Amino acid sequence: MYGETHIGVRKDSPGSGLCVSATGPKDMTSKILEKINLQVKETANSAKYYVGRRIPTISIKESFKVMFVAEMPTCPRKETEWDSTDNFFLTKSDLKFVKLLNKLDLDGSYITDVVKTCSLARRPTEEEVARFKDILLEEIAIIQPKTIVSLGKSASDVLESIGISNVCAWHPAYVERFDKWTEYEKQLKSLVS
Repeated sequence: MYGETHIGVRKDSPGSGLCVSATGPKDMTSKILEKINLQVKETANSAKYYVGRRIPTISIKESFKVMFVAEMPTCPRKETEWDSTDNFFLTKSDLKFVKLLNKLDLDGSYITDVVKTCSLARRPTEEEVARFKDILLEEIAIIQPKTIVSLGKSASDVLESIGISNVCAWHPAYVERFDKWTEYEKQLKSLVS
């Protein structure tokens, strides 16, 4: 049925988690992105990874005008917390970030990482960036975002190093650490308006 919202547990990928999506005219984009996610899985070569995904939303909206890009995902502390399609609810900052994006009407936006494989918190190596660069460029070509927002200065630096222009926002973990949520809301509003 057109416009039907699906909220449930994914069974078609490693792990399970909340997947909120809408059927409708953008289904073709979703199908192409699923193919990219298969490339991510193959390129990750058995390492833990995260695929590109939409910001969880309570509406049926799918809006790709803004694309959020982080450097690389940090490994969850517990094996049971890993889910390749959903890492939004592992920390307080993740949850607050999703709530803020919903408040700013940016729910349904697309979020991905330059490097898809998980690691301890660190900057990605040049080899890791090179390994996933083509996948990121393909994601951008499909999404065709009006604005690419990098999450953190180091993510912005990585994007610039591979020729992708972006606007830089604070990383949600930084915002949580220094309790800058009010300022962050203003920052995001100004970057995507």
